[in-house]
Amino acid sequence: VRNAKYSTLTSWDWVFLLYATADATGKGKKMISVDIDFWYHDSGLNVIPIHFKRKHCMVTWKEWQNKPVPEELYDKWKKNEFKNNNCAVITGKIHRGPHKGKYFICIDIDNKTGIEWFLAYFEEIKSLEELGHKTVVVQHEDTKGERAHIYFITSSPLVKRSGIRCVDRERKVPAIEVKSDSSTYAVCPPSTHQSGYKYQILGTREIQVLSEEKTK
Repeated sequence: VRNAKYSTLTSWDWVFLLYATADATGKGKKMISVDIDFWYHDSGLNVIPIHFKRKHCMVTWKEWQNKPVPEELYDKWKKNEFKNNNCAVITGKIHRGPHKGKYFICIDIDNKTGIEWFLAYFEEIKSLEELGHKTVVVQHEDTKGERAHIYFITSSPLVKRSGIRCVDRERKVPAIEVKSDSSTYAVCPPSTHQSGYKYQILGTREIQVLSEEKTK
């Protein structure tokens, strides 16, 4: 395993990624945005309102960690809380829609070393642009070389892995977090980062769905 000295995740945590990205090719695509309905209706995920340019939830969201957000409440949020604010998708088990019963996973990378370390696991993938042909990669333009959210859907639950929290002035330690249970959420498009740049999707809008066999 490459970059083993920085390893904060077990090889089991990464095995599903190896299967998922082995045949990805291409030169990347333009960054695109989606509306909130994409996450709620098309993907079946629980999407919640977040304060504008921030990451703090505007509602009591823990109630929706283990059950679906009702469409009536979602429609109410669209008319009020979601207006001119951000949004986020809750990770973990999916309770409705086309992927009901599966698990939504977010790989949250927060520095350049983390991106380099992550990509080093793959023989065919040399950039996030190439990975974006295979599954959803979310970034904002001002930190494309340093930060990314990478989304997957799995048949089995994965163990959550918290990010590294240490003083690293030279940013040599990869900052990677696996958000895989319902205790976490990921800010998503069409939200606005505190820098003023929009969260956007780099490439495909299709979240890679992995079979039971590929997550063992």
